[in-house]
Amino acid sequence: MSDGVAGGIGALGDGFVAELEEAVEIALLYEGPLTSGASTHHGRVKHQIRSAFHSQLKTFFDSQYQLRALTLAELPKVTIRGSRVEAASIAPGTHYAVPMRGFQFIPLVTRASGWIAQIHINLYRREDPGAIVHGGDLGARLETLFGALRIPQKDSEIPADEEPGDNPRRYCLLEDVALITKAAVETHTLLVPVGDRERETDVRLVLHVDIAPRRLYGGRDDRG
Repeated sequence: MSDGVAGGIGALGDGFVAELEEAVEIALLYEGPLTSGASTHHGRVKHQIRSAFHSQLKTFFDSQYQLRALTLAELPKVTIRGSRVEAASIAPGTHYAVPMRGFQFIPLVTRASGWIAQIHINLYRREDPGAIVHGGDLGARLETLFGALRIPQKDSEIPADEEPGDNPRRYCLLEDVALITKAAVETHTLLVPVGDRERETDVRLVLHVDIAPRRLYGGRDDRG
């Protein structure tokens, strides 16, 4: 991340506020299954992808002085109803945690922050390139990916046998997929042989995510 982020911790209990001054980029990688909603393993795969991104986001936050407080500070707790968190009681720009099933899900891009995300997806699979517009299965699989980028919206999105462990925090890119204002997808043929623990249908994903204040793109600031 560039020097485009300023952050600080307010009074005790106020939480952590980070201010973006310019667009920044995060690269996220994933290797494994990418199923559609029709699959019986859909929920577990979405959680697996979310977990893979969590570990990368935590490493990213830990490496950035301005964002390290997201992994250390006591954050306000809010609830979620549908796709929206009930965050009226926290100050605009404050980051928060959403408790669920013993976990604490912490989104980076939120309505309260006034930030938006633009995403470029490179999808590598053992199929011919293409089928983006008319590939029904591909579209359903991409819905799984977008669902994994946001915090869970209900308990059933977390596999029943998943436990939070010693650290309940789980870092997610988004509060809601509605905060994505632009998404581009490129498909590529994966030429790597199938590994010992892989399936033929497993994919590689490389995501380049640009995060910026909505005002930089001429949009209305929805904070508050």
